[in-house]
Amino acid sequence: MIPRLAVLTAVLTVMSGFGSLGAQDLNSIAERGATVYAGWCAHCHDRVPEGSALEILPGPESLLLKYGGALSPYIEERQDLANPEVISVYLRNGSGSMPPFRKTEISDADIAALAAYFTRTSSETSANP
Repeated sequence: MIPRLAVLTAVLTVMSGFGSLGAQDLNSIAERGATVYAGWCAHCHDRVPEGSALEILPGPESLLLKYGGALSPYIEERQDLANPEVISVYLRNGSGSMPPFRKTEISDADIAALAAYFTRTSSETSANP
């Protein structure tokens, strides 16, 4: 089986049009993904801050209903979202209450960066359950 990081590196290389990417490049791309997540995703998909009147945000609530707890409702913890193609399907088409996003809003490079970010966050989650 090919390691996820190797597959992600190959996908990012193709999507970015660059040669081989090193660990520092992947970290930089993941940081870009963190910025995209904070700007476009966090307001619906993050955990509710301590002391908030809300119990759960719309994204995790929808994902709890959809998957019945079989998958984490928090997308940063999901193991299945480290793939730009999967993320692209959800972002371009929307899903349930989630609207679709145009390439002028979230570019293909941003989607690749989100995949790198989710690879990092899902790895951190699995290492620290």
